[in-house]
Amino acid sequence: MVSGTQESRSRPDARLGAEVFRRRPRQGAPVVAVVGGGFSGTMLVANLFAQATLEDGPLHIVLIESRAALGEGVAYGTPEPRHLLNVPAGRMSALSAQPDDLVDWARAGDPDVTPADFLPRQTFAAYLRACLERAAARVVPQISAEVLQDEVIDVTRTADGPLRLTLARHGATRDADVVVLATGHGPPDDPLAHVWTGPRDRCVADPWSPDALASVEPDDAVLLIGTGLTAVDVFLALAARGHRTTVLALSRRGLLPQPHVMVRNPPIDPSPWLEPLLARPDGPTVRALLHSLLAAADQTGDWRSVLDGLRPHTPRLWRALEPEDARRFLRHLRAFWDVHRHRMAPQLAQTLADARARGRFHTAAGRVRDLVADEAGVAVTIEGRGERQTRRLRVHRVIHCTGPGGGLPNTRLMQALAAGGVIERDALGLGARTTAEGHPIVQDVVTDDVILMGPLRRSALWESTAVPELRVQAQDTARALLVRLAR
Repeated sequence: MVSGTQESRSRPDARLGAEVFRRRPRQGAPVVAVVGGGFSGTMLVANLFAQATLEDGPLHIVLIESRAALGEGVAYGTPEPRHLLNVPAGRMSALSAQPDDLVDWARAGDPDVTPADFLPRQTFAAYLRACLERAAARVVPQISAEVLQDEVIDVTRTADGPLRLTLARHGATRDADVVVLATGHGPPDDPLAHVWTGPRDRCVADPWSPDALASVEPDDAVLLIGTGLTAVDVFLALAARGHRTTVLALSRRGLLPQPHVMVRNPPIDPSPWLEPLLARPDGPTVRALLHSLLAAADQTGDWRSVLDGLRPHTPRLWRALEPEDARRFLRHLRAFWDVHRHRMAPQLAQTLADARARGRFHTAAGRVRDLVADEAGVAVTIEGRGERQTRRLRVHRVIHCTGPGGGLPNTRLMQALAAGGVIERDALGLGARTTAEGHPIVQDVVTDDVILMGPLRRSALWESTAVPELRVQAQDTARALLVRLAR
């Protein structure tokens, strides 16, 4: 089934020169539309290519991405070479069965790359495209594919069954038998909307937008809203542009990401304390979880190996929490979990430490009470955490660094899908209600011809944003799709 208008530009460019992108779809071939060409979308298509056999039958794949290049998304689209992966190369293979794949690929260009290296993110995006190209070169002949550079703004169900995707370009549409939503993180929230007065030209709402930092002068005093990985990236990008004066990063708790260690201890099996926790008659509680984590870290002397060992079990533990305990975790422990779970490269931690020692980088715990902007700058009133008094300072620029937006992304597509009953917001405000396999749940009914990948699954899995989880999702989703469509 291939139908719908095709005014959007199909893009078999130089990076997608494999024959599969030039084949015409087989008559009656089912269509899988993959919305989003970041890690999840790119590796899902690569896995479909790699896993498809002659027995699976024909299939046409449409990969739709608004960016000019595949494999980037928000995470790996930065052109700044100082923006490094937050995990060593030896643990960032996009292929579960080939843990050394990234290192082997990178060594073809630089023989000195080691598994302990933290590679530039732009290098990782190139690697993902290489994974797609390799799989495309070996795909069976009844598979065809195309890439559309466009934005999907709605998905609806037609009267005769297929799903219809509405594209932003000229109102074009494409029909598909299955739609996979791999849209990644949503745009940042705006935490300052209710406290900002005056013109917003001195506020950078999205630091990942093109030339977002171009207006920041070398001697501008800068306030970063957020102290997580985005704030670290923005500080490094400012330094690369020649910025040389004070940067203050502010968040509710003022916590910076913890660093990785150069020599990593292996993950520790959590079963001796995790299984009794899950077997409690009243189920696991956040209090009991925290107690167990602290006890395990104290016993081993290495909290990193404890968290790394827990990671494969996190979805099972998350699903076992009662809703109120899940809310308690999000309210009280999420910030601490994030800075220990989502770490930064050791060299970046050293760069920040050096900048702090020179007085160029500071962090503070608190919240912004108000901001008043004029032509010369922004007057900021800050209330320190646990303090009743406020303090005022004046900066030239304010940059949002709170990271991706929480909950269901505030995009045209997600809003349309929620309004049309294709997806439903989850009760915890993390994304959409889904099964563990990613099928949306709407009014307690599961839809099997729509699949969500990546951050949209956080409500069901919690851990659904990083490579180790996403590569398994891509592999498992590809297998399930081939089985379903062949059947």
